[in-house]
Amino acid sequence: ELDWKMIRSVVILCTVLLTFSSYANASAKAAPPVIITGDAVGELRVGSSIEDIKKNFKILKDTIELDGEAIPVRVMEILISNNLVRVEIDKEKIYRIVVITPGLYTQDGIGVGTPLIKLLSFPDLDGDLGEGVLYVFTKKKCGLSFQLSYALSDEDLWKGEGWGYEWLSNLPPDVSVTSVLVVGCGPD
Repeated sequence: ELDWKMIRSVVILCTVLLTFSSYANASAKAAPPVIITGDAVGELRVGSSIEDIKKNFKILKDTIELDGEAIPVRVMEILISNNLVRVEIDKEKIYRIVVITPGLYTQDGIGVGTPLIKLLSFPDLDGDLGEGVLYVFTKKKCGLSFQLSYALSDEDLWKGEGWGYEWLSNLPPDVSVTSVLVVGCGPD
């Protein structure tokens, strides 16, 4: 005859152990979020050497490309928390990090896909051209520039300057961040 008390005790014990095991595994796998700052994307820092990159990150691509001014630049594509990050190298060190996929954000939630309206919460937001595209920046985000999805018209380009807060606030509501440039903020 079956001992139902014993079977019940074993089932309860197994349930407790499985629950604890699942919780322990989930806790062990939960890594802190990767944050974009003016100097780094997580542990990937402006100024890091190529050896540091090779030792600490998964490199998907390492090649030479022509930049917007037809100058050869060494470029690496690195995977950070399943997000693609582009690293530009000069003198064997990172001089610029470009976040090109959604999923990585600043402490206050700005990253690829963020609507311009959120950036307009910075009253000193200003815009400028870089290699033919529009970037915005603010003193509150030292070392960071945000490329926007807005395609500049010939009229915008001939204007020469004046892509300030007022002009930016009149852009279409669907304009958003397409990449985040991290160039280093320098010493505090």
